[in-house]
Amino acid sequence: MQEKLNEIGAEVALLRRVNGIKNATTYRNTKISPQIVKSVERGNKNYTIQTLLKLLEEVGKTIIIADK
Repeated sequence: MQEKLNEIGAEVALLRRVNGIKNATTYRNTKISPQIVKSVERGNKNYTIQTLLKLLEEVGKTIIIADK
């Protein structure tokens, strides 16, 4: 599970950098504190699906649930 949290966090961080989205902009658009965003991006935070969906929407992505 932790490995997946790390992967997702790294992907969100990469997408924010590539799109030039700053922490302040993310906070303003999602109301998720910069500390939580950083924690999610580092894989340190076991977050809710709502938080993940907000962050993904901010970077123009979504999630798909698929069979293994």
